[in-house]
Amino acid sequence: MNIKILVAAHKKYRMPEDKIYFPVQVGSYGKENIGFARDDEGDNISQKNPYFCELTGLYWIWKNVDADYYGLVHYRRYFSAVPKIKRTSHDKFRYILDEATLENILKDYDIVVPKKRKYFIESLYSHYAHTHYEEHILITEKVIKEICPDYEASFKKVMKSSSAHMFNMMIMSKEKFNENVFLYDYEYKKLLEEYGENKTKKCIEELSLYKKSKGVEYESDYATIKRFCKLSIKLSGMQTIRID
Repeated sequence: MNIKILVAAHKKYRMPEDKIYFPVQVGSYGKENIGFARDDEGDNISQKNPYFCELTGLYWIWKNVDADYYGLVHYRRYFSAVPKIKRTSHDKFRYILDEATLENILKDYDIVVPKKRKYFIESLYSHYAHTHYEEHILITEKVIKEICPDYEASFKKVMKSSSAHMFNMMIMSKEKFNENVFLYDYEYKKLLEEYGENKTKKCIEELSLYKKSKGVEYESDYATIKRFCKLSIKLSGMQTIRID
């Protein structure tokens, strides 16, 4: 089982010794090398790191590294299968999820996410608005309405809830990882200009369904959608550990 878990880092730091972990310097464009793989090599969106944070690393590993399972963790936050009450050592690296334990988990599950965090006195909307900027949520909702309106109700439901799987961390099979449709902002705008809003949205929905049903991956979702539009084809919680 070939597992590659990206460890997002922006500075030199101790890394797990287990071979499943793959340290990557995220937002490395124009930055000094710190000795890890860089997300500004090959097919990348490293320059967008100020807007997408560690997701530029996730994009990089998806486009440039082949694996059966992909994952994303942070240089100071990892998954752990050891309950806090049993962590007796001060060396927290001893309790980071290892390959053997993960392989047993993946026999029964396609996706691993952090254990749900509960906010008893506020919603996810209010929590984000208080700790970041409410404008971000409003813009996200607007984009969802424009690009994939079928998800609007789900988005609102999540925003009203008081718990979620946090930290931008996951481990999932290649098939699940590839189900999503990825487009650059400029690619989406080009599709709108060429095919109009309704046809563009329809083609994106059809491609997403096709990828989910067939488990296929394309080098460019943009090029594939253009082909679909032209031909008018209709296609049928785990705990985490913070390293101080």
